[in-house]
Amino acid sequence: MVCPERIRVDDLTAEVVTGMRLATSHALDFEGTEAWAHMDPVALWRALRNVLDNACRVAAGRVDVRVSVDQGWVTIQVDDDGPGFGAGAGGLASLGLGIVHDLVSGYGGSLEIRTCELGGARVRLLLPSAPPVDDWRPHP
Repeated sequence: MVCPERIRVDDLTAEVVTGMRLATSHALDFEGTEAWAHMDPVALWRALRNVLDNACRVAAGRVDVRVSVDQGWVTIQVDDDGPGFGAGAGGLASLGLGIVHDLVSGYGGSLEIRTCELGGARVRLLLPSAPPVDDWRPHP
């Protein structure tokens, strides 16, 4: 595990979504609030890219991505309108959700998989939140 950096999760997620929009014909919506966490940015990029690759591969036409902060947790939620978890074709380039879990759990996070209102899968990455930059003070 790489030493974590203090990163702005919503900005990194927006960058990954922007890149994915170039690689898919699906509607890929993003909404995010300012969210900070301590994590390796490359590990989070890999985890997000994998989840978005999976969602875009099985989606009928729509993938929604949301970043929020609630009760000390940053949540990155990816919903798709595909057939639901496990019902779509597997991906050859996919890291697998087990590796996504390992990437986020190494930094105190977790992975949840459910169904969503769009009819497909909802994948949520949960990370312990860090205070905003203005509130952060180094420990003596």
